[in-house]
Amino acid sequence: MLTMKRYLIILYAVVAALASSVASGAESADRILNVNVHLIAGLSNTTNNYVKCFPEISDLNSSVGQSLGVGVDGVMMLGRRWGIGTAINFIHTSRRMDMAVSGFSAKSVSNVFQRNSYYVIDVPIYARWHTRIASEVRWNIDGGIYYSYGTGGKQKNTIYDAKINDLGQLFTTRTELEAGYYNDGNAFVNSYRRADVGLHIATGLTFKRHITVGLRAHLGLKDVSRNTGIVNPSARNVDLMALLGWTF
Repeated sequence: MLTMKRYLIILYAVVAALASSVASGAESADRILNVNVHLIAGLSNTTNNYVKCFPEISDLNSSVGQSLGVGVDGVMMLGRRWGIGTAINFIHTSRRMDMAVSGFSAKSVSNVFQRNSYYVIDVPIYARWHTRIASEVRWNIDGGIYYSYGTGGKQKNTIYDAKINDLGQLFTTRTELEAGYYNDGNAFVNSYRRADVGLHIATGLTFKRHITVGLRAHLGLKDVSRNTGIVNPSARNVDLMALLGWTF
C-alpha cells in the first residue's frame, strides 16, 4: 500500500510539473522573440586628422551632423535575463565642415564650405541583458558590434579663392565642386569607404511591454577615409542616437 502511494505521489508530482511547464510556456511564448519597429534620430560625426596631414589647412570646423531613420530589430530571449538580438536600420545623415586653405604664398587663401549628405544601412548584432525595474517597466542594456554599408550620398563644396594681384588688389573667385560621398576620386581631400564596422552600445526602457525608448552609440573601428593621393588622412564614424518604438 505504501508503495502504491509512493507511485501515486511521484506521478502526481510529474503531472503537476509538466502542467506548470506547459502553462508557463504558454504565458511566456510571446516573449521568446520580441520584434520592435522604431524611429531613430540623433547626432553623427566623422572624425579626421586633416590639420595634422595638411599644414596648409587651418581654422577647421566640423559640425556634428543630424541623422534620421527607421529600423526594425528582433531579440530572442535565452532566459529570464539574457537574449541575443540583431537589427537593420536605414539612416540619412547631413553634416557640414568648413576650413581655410593657404596657398604656396601669402598672397592667396581659400575658404572651403563643405556639405555632406549620405545614406547608410547598419546591422548591429548584440547580447541583451534586461530586468524589471517596476511592475510594467523593463530596463535593458545591449552590447555588441555593428556593420554598416553606405548606399549613396553627395559631397558639395563651395570654394572662395582670395588673391592679391601684382597691383596689390584683392579679388575673389567662387567655385562649386560636387562629388559622390563614397568612393569618388573627385571629392575634396577625400571621399569615404562604404563599409564600416565598430562597437554597438545601447540601453532602453520598455513600458507596458510595447512602448520603447532608448539610446544607442556606435563607435567606428575602421578607417573609412578613401584617398588616391600621396597623403592619406584617416576618418572614423561616431554617432549617438535616440530611439522610439513599438514592440509586438
